[in-house]
Amino acid sequence: MNPTIERAPDVGASRVIAIGGTAVNELGRSSYVLAPILTLLAFAACFNQAHATAEIGSSVLFLLMDPGSESAAMGGAQMAIVDDATGTYFNPAGLIRLRRGSLQYHSRKLHDDLTFSGLAVAFALPWGGAIGISRTRLELGVSFAQCCVEDEAYSFSYGQELPGFLPAGVPAVGVTAKWITSSLTYQGVSIERRGRVDQYLAADFTVLIRSLFPDKTYTGQLVSVPAWLRTVEDRPPAHIKYLVHRPDPGLSLAAGVFNVGGPITLDGPPQSSPLPQYFAFGLGYSPVDTDFLGATLAFDIYQPIAGGVFTSAEGRVKDYHIGAEVTLLRLLTCRFGRRSDEEGTAGINTWGISVGPETLRFSYHKFQENDSPLEGRSGWSVAATF
Repeated sequence: MNPTIERAPDVGASRVIAIGGTAVNELGRSSYVLAPILTLLAFAACFNQAHATAEIGSSVLFLLMDPGSESAAMGGAQMAIVDDATGTYFNPAGLIRLRRGSLQYHSRKLHDDLTFSGLAVAFALPWGGAIGISRTRLELGVSFAQCCVEDEAYSFSYGQELPGFLPAGVPAVGVTAKWITSSLTYQGVSIERRGRVDQYLAADFTVLIRSLFPDKTYTGQLVSVPAWLRTVEDRPPAHIKYLVHRPDPGLSLAAGVFNVGGPITLDGPPQSSPLPQYFAFGLGYSPVDTDFLGATLAFDIYQPIAGGVFTSAEGRVKDYHIGAEVTLLRLLTCRFGRRSDEEGTAGINTWGISVGPETLRFSYHKFQENDSPLEGRSGWSVAATF
């Protein structure tokens, strides 16, 4: 039996879309509509409604998938604390935390034939601010309905600090421009989409306020550590050979709007599909930051802006992301996280570790949820500074 998805009444459509030759031909007499539908079904099956539930009817859902094992292990809670190249996804304003260059590659197998991977690089500019470039890719193998779907996003981000703009904290703003492509291969034959709807643009806009109440972070030395492990600010930069990162003291706040852009037209206005747009708000707090022991807490809220083609406006459910990390000697970090919706009907737990200094760090994460398509799934990432 072919799976069916019923459209919501608020988009003015009443018929059922089915994966199969007859129904697809009725929908638009063109097989290219298979690509977003197949990706939607695979994404929904893998995430089991644990992430961005209200946007499940939108197109290019891979834009909702957070890159990197460090973020995945913390339940995706990164808005206010991101400090590496993944800021191109979570918060481009967070790129201003970079002192040097940052490079990150990640790979995650979500299902037997569904792989999510990406590469990001970012660095601070000599005259102020920071830029980042990233590429993310979602590939759905041919064994799924005899189709292969490849979605890619290329992003360019810029973050700029605004010193003295507020009486407390250090504010910054960021923007990301995205070029998104999607292609479908059906039984080895490439199918072009009419009107070149396989290429479209989107943008993110974010703000960040860091270092609020810095005295609320304990920074005294708990125990003595070797000289090469010390990262105190008054040491000459040449001595900081391995450890170049220190989290912001105190509290950080962040907010942003993501995937801003027009709807994607699949087959004229009746079949238009929105981008998965959402607001996000994040909190980050570092209770302790010493060379021997460090800790960070993070909490994010995601609020969809509009329902998708299969989701009514009333179905916009918030997502909550919470995460914690503990670091020993700046060399070993343990992370735990959870993401769930506001109704508490869907949730998933994650954990992970990172090994190595900031110069070269390997991270691993795993999904702990039982009786879920994600049970036992894992991923890894490699990050470096230069």
